Amino acid sequence: MTRAGNNTPLIKKVSNKIPTATVKPNILSRIFLKEKLSTQHYIFVVIVLIGIALLGIADEL
Repeated sequence: MTRAGNNTPLIKKVSNKIPTATVKPNILSRIFLKEKLSTQHYIFVVIVLIGIALLGIADEL
């Protein structure tokens, strides 16, 4: 098991954060601004979160 540290390439550190860049504003706007999200937005958020979870599981193997 490799943990992110000083010897981890920069691209690996950045690539783990890119998928969440589009999810965070959607979730935060729903919570704080009470913005109505469409069904497509919710589906997109769920797909991205599942993908992030799969990447995390695959990284541990």
